[in-house]
Amino acid sequence: GIFASLQSLVRGSEVTISIALSIAAGYIISRILFSKPRKPAVVATETAKKDTKPATPLEFKEYTKEELSEYDGIKRENVLIGIRGNIYDVTSKHEFYGAGGPYAVFSGRDASRLLAKMSLEASEAELGLDDLNAEEIKSLDEWEEFFKGRYPTVGRLLA
Repeated sequence: GIFASLQSLVRGSEVTISIALSIAAGYIISRILFSKPRKPAVVATETAKKDTKPATPLEFKEYTKEELSEYDGIKRENVLIGIRGNIYDVTSKHEFYGAGGPYAVFSGRDASRLLAKMSLEASEAELGLDDLNAEEIKSLDEWEEFFKGRYPTVGRLLA
């Protein structure tokens, strides 16, 4: 009686579920095989690139500490960073080095010591390089190569 009715109901549900799963799988496979490729979604970095002002090209020149301090992305449009006497124009990555960016402390100054010590403390920048240990010097060497390879050198920092 009741047991037989329940058994036939369950068998009927299994068939219904199997049919529904088959239809869903067929639909998904047909979408994968026969759909047109879609344009990739806009990535955040593309949006950031559009928002970044193009840098005003700078001619190579010698900068005093005071002149360099003007290039922080606020006082002047370009953002410059000094490393071991070389000045790099990092304006293309204003979102990192410009005002409000995570590495804004490097801008408008010689950031050699900050990079060597992996420090974001502005007060550390003026302490010089004489007391750096071997690991810190190696770190600074690596950072200097990174900046040389990625950003244009636009000047030298006067002592």
